[in-house]
Amino acid sequence: MVKRPSVRTLLAYLFVGGLSYIIDLGLFLLLGRGLGWGVVPAATVGYWTSVMVNFCLNRSVVFSSTHRLRRGAVRYGLLLLANYLATLGIVTGLVSLGTADALAKTTAVAVIAVWNFFLYRAWVFR
Repeated sequence: MVKRPSVRTLLAYLFVGGLSYIIDLGLFLLLGRGLGWGVVPAATVGYWTSVMVNFCLNRSVVFSSTHRLRRGAVRYGLLLLANYLATLGIVTGLVSLGTADALAKTTAVAVIAVWNFFLYRAWVFR
């Protein structure tokens, strides 16, 4: 039987996710719109910068993992690769269909956040 997450865990996850999103989207827009970078490089820099904040805070604050850092980092890295490819696919696909870049990025983040919560709890920080 899987234990239900506490309200504190869910709220902390949403806070960390929101902070990561602000970092990710902020860099995406700054680099893409402000500096004229393309969608892929802007999405890449925003994504990977927010990753560091997200990993550290989820590990220490949200899931209070006491397991070995190396194991969690390897699992997180594998999930990040999948998330990165999904982010690029969703963002570039939606932008090519005429969706505003910020909405495309927001959609990607929302979709990925749902599966990440369950994978973080059950596999990454366990």
